[in-house]
Amino acid sequence: MSEKSEKNEKCLAILKKYSLLVDFDGKAAMNTIKPAIEGETFGQWKKRLWGDSADHVVVYVPTQPGANKRISNLQHEAGVDHLRAIFRQLAKEQRQEIEDVVADTTSEIKKIYSSVSKESLQDAVANLEDELEPSVSKHLDTYLAKQPDDVEIEPLFHELLRTCNIAAKLARQREKEIAELKQALERAQKQLHSQQLMSAPD
Repeated sequence: MSEKSEKNEKCLAILKKYSLLVDFDGKAAMNTIKPAIEGETFGQWKKRLWGDSADHVVVYVPTQPGANKRISNLQHEAGVDHLRAIFRQLAKEQRQEIEDVVADTTSEIKKIYSSVSKESLQDAVANLEDELEPSVSKHLDTYLAKQPDDVEIEPLFHELLRTCNIAAKLARQREKEIAELKQALERAQKQLHSQQLMSAPD
């Protein structure tokens, strides 16, 4: 971290802790920022934070310039470049806080909706007991018996897709077999009919 960035962070920390906008010599070593002490003077406060390096600490306070004060002089005295740097640092921290909140919330939502309780699934199977084929009920019971209390939705979805795909393949195979049996039966019927015609007396 650069010396300027470190100074901005310290000024922002002071703003948050003491509600004071300050500037100081960025090279001056600063002690840990601790809560204010009742009755403490500005001189005592400076010495507590900066020790003997507190000669160049200034505080920005509201002031009402004289009507004849030149704006250029006010701009020079205001030191807004330093203030802009502090507020940029504040905006950066706020963006980071928002990003952290969004990341934590997203993670929590994923956690909530990534699984379903085994008990809920078992209740659903029980409610559909009269409609489900015995083989389907048995397969679901066997699958759920192997699962933890919270069943992950993605593997469950994959299992359902796999099972549906197997069922679809079996159904297609059965349809093919039935079609072949029908064709064989029709051929047999035609052959039988032909034989009957040939054996019929003239």
